[in-house]
Order: sequence, then structure tokens, then C-alpha cells
Amino acid sequence: MASCLLFLMWFLSGLVMLYVPYPTLTNGEALAGQQPIDWRQVHVPPR
Repeated sequence: MASCLLFLMWFLSGLVMLYVPYPTLTNGEALAGQQPIDWRQVHVPPR
């Protein structure tokens, strides 16, 4: 009986994952959470 309930919960959670869209951020929201780049600490050696 417990395995049937576990399978049912697994199946229903899969249905939810198929049909409920994952939350996303806009570009502005994603950039608002970033720290500015300190260009003095960026060191890229020449090839």
C-alpha cells in the first residue's frame, strides 16, 4: 500500500512538472542581482 502511494505521488509530481511553467527572471531582474565588475582585478594574459 505504501509503495502505491509513493508511485502515485511520483506520477502526480511528474504531471505538475510537465504542465506548470518554471519561474523565470527578466534580463533586468537577473542583472539587478549581479555585482559590478571590478575591471582592475581582471587579468587576461595575451596568447
